[in-house]
Amino acid sequence: HHYAKGNVSFIKGLIPELAVKLEVIDVLQTIRGRFGTHDLSRALNPEIKIDSHIKDESNGDWLKKTNMVGVNIRTIGNFFNLVKYVLTLSEAQNSIHILPIWEPGVVASLYGKTSWNINPEFFSEELRSVIPSLDSVEKQLQVTVNLVHLMGKTIGLDVIPHTDRFSEMVFLNPRFFEWVKRQEHNII
Repeated sequence: HHYAKGNVSFIKGLIPELAVKLEVIDVLQTIRGRFGTHDLSRALNPEIKIDSHIKDESNGDWLKKTNMVGVNIRTIGNFFNLVKYVLTLSEAQNSIHILPIWEPGVVASLYGKTSWNINPEFFSEELRSVIPSLDSVEKQLQVTVNLVHLMGKTIGLDVIPHTDRFSEMVFLNPRFFEWVKRQEHNII
């Protein structure tokens, strides 16, 4: 297949909706075909960090030239599905921006996090069944970042400057937050 041989930068005709349904083993075989067993093995080791090709950039000027694609992990199901999704992106889309990945608060909003813990709903049972050592959401995130970097893309995420009112951060550090008092419908 043309992608595995390096003839094209994405799998032609593969749309994201179908990509996220691909079997983990098939995706790994495709990546091994393109990048080799050694690089794939390194990327699948959460103890190793594969650097992005922009690691030596001294500032954010590269952002002015990048073509970034935003991805909500909740929409595609789990972290490893991002690797599957990247198979649909040409080399022109060279950067991935993932929406918040933190544990959501009481209203389940990704923007109202309850802690700096990674959202456990982004764990892939399918990936763990193929590679049992990838038994935590943190390990799966590291492997996903490694694979996205191996595939030639940069990856970034939202760091949210706010939190849910019942979050760990609020209870541990109430002095850091502005509190609003209401009397019926009026803020006092």
